[in-house]
Amino acid sequence: MTETLSDERSYSVRVVLGQRDDEIAIAYARAIIELISAGTDLPLVLGLAIKDRSVKSLRCILEVISKNLQL
Repeated sequence: MTETLSDERSYSVRVVLGQRDDEIAIAYARAIIELISAGTDLPLVLGLAIKDRSVKSLRCILEVISKNLQL
């Protein structure tokens, strides 16, 4: 995560293992890291292993994270 001149956060998201051109994994990771990072200024590393890659699953994951982080 880096701060830009306008104080907006910027994230570097990449696939390290698996299909490097997997845009769904990148979208999942970006959505999750944006949610998690809202509660901290610490640098974060995120690892994902998701079998069901539907939009419904992503919404459920984001909801669980939000509840657990009390956002």
